[in-house]
Amino acid sequence: MDLSAFYAQFREETADNVRMVADGLLLLERNPADRATLDGVFRAAHTVKGSARLLGFNAVASVAHAMESLLGAMRAGSVKLSPALNDLLLQANDTVLALATAASENRSSTLDTSGLIASLEQAALSEAAAPIPSPPTNAPLPPREDQRSAPAPSVAPGAAEQVPVEGPTVPPAAPPASPAPSAMPQARGSNQRQSGGASVSGKTRATVRVRVDRLDRLLAVAGELTVGQQADSLHIQSLQHLTLLVSQQQAVLQAVSSELDRVRVPAVQRQSLLQHIDELRMQAGELNHLLRSQQEGYLRRSAAHASLVEELEAEVFAARLVPAATIFATLPRAIRELARSLDKQVELELQGEETEADRKVLDALGDPLLHMVRNAVDHGLESAAERVAAGKTPGGRLIIAATADHGQIRIAVTDDGRGMDPHKLRAVAVRKGLIDEATANALTDAEALELIFMPGFSMSPIITDVSGRGVGMDVVRSRMVELGGQVVVDSQVDVGTTITLVLPVSLMTSQVILVEAGKQLWAIPSRNCRGVLRMERESVHRVEGQPLLQYDGKTVPIVALADLLDLPVEPLGNSAQGHALLLAAARPIAVLVDRLVDEREVVIKPLGPLFGTHPVAAGVAPLPDGSLAVVVSTQGLANRTRRARLA
Repeated sequence: MDLSAFYAQFREETADNVRMVADGLLLLERNPADRATLDGVFRAAHTVKGSARLLGFNAVASVAHAMESLLGAMRAGSVKLSPALNDLLLQANDTVLALATAASENRSSTLDTSGLIASLEQAALSEAAAPIPSPPTNAPLPPREDQRSAPAPSVAPGAAEQVPVEGPTVPPAAPPASPAPSAMPQARGSNQRQSGGASVSGKTRATVRVRVDRLDRLLAVAGELTVGQQADSLHIQSLQHLTLLVSQQQAVLQAVSSELDRVRVPAVQRQSLLQHIDELRMQAGELNHLLRSQQEGYLRRSAAHASLVEELEAEVFAARLVPAATIFATLPRAIRELARSLDKQVELELQGEETEADRKVLDALGDPLLHMVRNAVDHGLESAAERVAAGKTPGGRLIIAATADHGQIRIAVTDDGRGMDPHKLRAVAVRKGLIDEATANALTDAEALELIFMPGFSMSPIITDVSGRGVGMDVVRSRMVELGGQVVVDSQVDVGTTITLVLPVSLMTSQVILVEAGKQLWAIPSRNCRGVLRMERESVHRVEGQPLLQYDGKTVPIVALADLLDLPVEPLGNSAQGHALLLAAARPIAVLVDRLVDEREVVIKPLGPLFGTHPVAAGVAPLPDGSLAVVVSTQGLANRTRRARLA
């Protein structure tokens, strides 16, 4: 009997339950009296134990059972939760996930969980968790219970013996310390509490699991149908044009017929000509009637088809949407452990957890967001002593907020720490040899903040496990550019810093402005365009050779799109006028194009391995006529413009 489907389901359900346990434990750390959350954590551990035993994954079941016993003692009131006890439960929870993943993937492990289980059992009998012995990484697992008893009847006999137990080595944990509770992040705000509680004890709707790649294919098909619908519109336009031509020919034939009355032509020839003209007029009339009939039918079918395509695309897109809570879920624990390792007090507030975006977008934001959070806790927030000396509260405040508007999702990480001093940023960049002193002095304060994204830039004087190696924010920006997004930074000294990740809600389709530059077709996302400017030569002025224009009280650099793309370009000013798209980047730029073509929704496809990655190209968009337009990365253009100015 093939149990792979059961194993996959077990792996997914266990991951969900492990997540519920972790969320619940962090909530209990802030509010130990929350009985509903404690009950939810207990039920999740019990579910994991039962499912593991059903499939014969007894190492998983043994750890889950020990967790369940400790949680049961907490429910009975004989054991009280402490930071050390929470460390123990969180380590056990991680171990359950590692063992369950390995077992469900038919992988073996020599991990010895006996020390962990003994610590859990001992903690269940006392009010404090005992130190956790570090298990030897090469110790064999204890004998499996399925070697002494058969699995449940619903599983085929011998199925358990077909699956070696389980899992990668879990690194041993150090004996848990007992820091003051204030050293751990505390979540504030109803959003965070509501989502946390719902994840443990809330009611769930009837759902079915669908692989993301299947939804990807469905959405791609819906996108292709949209392109097909646009092609249908072109056919309808062709029919309308043909109908117009036939009507014009009818008018010409009528004019010729009238002209014959005024021309001296032998009667026989005149009669023959009129007869031929009448036949042509009759055929043209029939053709006109047929074309109009086809056109009307085509329009009706096209409208119905467009409605269905739009509905299909909306439904598939909605099916791919997941709340921002899915990437926020791991942050409280990560911040808790990072704050403890740095001996800092951090108060965490999560906002906008219900904000939805395409799962692929949120997955892409996971690593950059973690980099930003680590930087905020390590570099942004001061120690308790520094904060008190500066007249601040001992605990730093970290706000992570998700919002969505105009087809974009924004994830902002805000801290109330020391902020970034542009003068210090310039000095560090010069000291590390990233830029020379003259270039540093030429930077505005806003441009100096952008230095944190340069490879090798770091404000940390020492290298630690957390920071100091000059990687992090460089990775964040690079990832955002790859995805066609951007990173915006704002900081004030002694007030704090906000860094915002901006990405389209969906990476599959986008509204774009089609333009021509260098005799090629390009697509610029409409969401990144503030407006279209019609430029006269008189409105352009130059500073040190750089063409500029005034817009909304700001001086905006003008760059030719063809020049940024290394294509042949006519020098600015040779033509009397032109069009420029004002792009909203960290610093607005006016991008000069040869011709505006159209604005439409397109399906964005990756460049593929043949082309690799390009700093300015975010993908390609198939057009109804079969041609391709390269989708331009706004952030990539901004980066090239900035580098050109610094060169």
